[in-house]
Amino acid sequence: YRRYAMFRGEEAFRRAAPHLLRQATFGVAGAIYPKLDWAPRPFRLKTTLQALGENSANAYARAVSVSLPDRLGRLLSADFTKGLGGYDPVSPILDAAGAGALDPVGLAQKIDIETWLPGRMLTKVDRASMAHGLEVRAPFLDHRLAEWAFRLPPHLKIGAGGGKRILKASQEERVGKDILYRAKQGFSPPLAQWLRDPAGPVTRLRDSQLWSASGCFSAPEVYSMIDRHQRGVSDNSQELWMLIMFDAFLRHERF
Repeated sequence: YRRYAMFRGEEAFRRAAPHLLRQATFGVAGAIYPKLDWAPRPFRLKTTLQALGENSANAYARAVSVSLPDRLGRLLSADFTKGLGGYDPVSPILDAAGAGALDPVGLAQKIDIETWLPGRMLTKVDRASMAHGLEVRAPFLDHRLAEWAFRLPPHLKIGAGGGKRILKASQEERVGKDILYRAKQGFSPPLAQWLRDPAGPVTRLRDSQLWSASGCFSAPEVYSMIDRHQRGVSDNSQELWMLIMFDAFLRHERF
């Protein structure tokens, strides 16, 4: 993932500067700096500044979380937050990181192997592929291949040309280089655009009472998120999509 290279760069800085110094400078700067979702990418520095002020595991948690801690705190209702009894959703990532002295790429991979892959990527890909009678990724999940790959030095995983260096090199005699080394083309849906359409999926949140009746979320904050997103002031697409899916789950289950 592209975030591996970013995390590796951040981690080099974190390991070179004392934590207290980073917390006092970048942590404070990140708290003050506005979240400019509408601005060009080079000016969206808030999350990066905050990450530079934190330890490795907490910084990586920011990179993979659906909602950042400050947003999540506002999104959840006070009663629901109290009922969590102090549970922190970052805990699984901190547990996966452990206390071992791994290189940055190895640390990111370890966290992903224990959280991101089984909880998200492999689950949805397996459901979608098996619905059409396809086996996807099976060779890459063989434990012997995974264990061998995990032991590789970092420079063989990510290089100047991006990731998957060995995988691409191994297929040069079978697949044309113009395909192997072309820019990655993801298949993420245009959520932000969909949810800015007044007649789009966001209407489900406005019309439904199920999510608000659950008591889990702050209704004023949800409506504020919808308004800010549709005006282009901020990008709340991940949080709003999560709420749409939660509402659909409640509609289907009918507790």
